[in-house]
Amino acid sequence: MLWLLLLQVLASCLWLGHSKMLSSAGCPQFFYEGTPPNEAMNPQNAAGICQSYNNQYHFATLYDKSMRIPVYSAYIYQPGLGQTPPSWFVEPQ
Repeated sequence: MLWLLLLQVLASCLWLGHSKMLSSAGCPQFFYEGTPPNEAMNPQNAAGICQSYNNQYHFATLYDKSMRIPVYSAYIYQPGLGQTPPSWFVEPQ
């Protein structure tokens, strides 16, 4: 059982994703015209988080520390490559 704990610690050390706790204006590129939602969306004990991977920000999250839940996440939508695979399975109606 100890080896499983050590494996988990090692895996968490090698994980490349990181985040920074910032104000809600810390990642303006993810919001329309650089403006995050108004204060009505902010809980009392909130934390703004800019999440990055390979030193590049991918999305911003407002996290409610009291309830331990995300309030919202914002990211830039990037469409896929176009066509869906021909092997789609459709459930009969």
